[in-house]
Amino acid sequence: NNIIKAAKTNTFNSKNCVNILWSFAKLNRKSDTLFSVMENQVMVSSLDNGGFESSRSISDILWSYAKFRHSAPKLFDAISHKIIEKLDTFNSRDITNIVWAYATIR
Repeated sequence: NNIIKAAKTNTFNSKNCVNILWSFAKLNRKSDTLFSVMENQVMVSSLDNGGFESSRSISDILWSYAKFRHSAPKLFDAISHKIIEKLDTFNSRDITNIVWAYATIR
């Protein structure tokens, strides 16, 4: 509950967002409320305020949402533009996770 409250205040930076989402997904702790709230937080911290710290961050966020099949069309659409901008920075793991995430959510 504390994470959800904090996410609603837009206090997380992009690294915080990635770490929270990836951790919940890795531990298989599904929270539709958290992922819905974090969708807006990712949009604000990662897309509106300077972008993601790394291509791995993009991959990890998409993987986290797809693992729970949590649909976030606005987020996936916005991130797709960042993927195109950073395409040459992705390694094979990142590309595999990104393709899998979009295929899974589709």
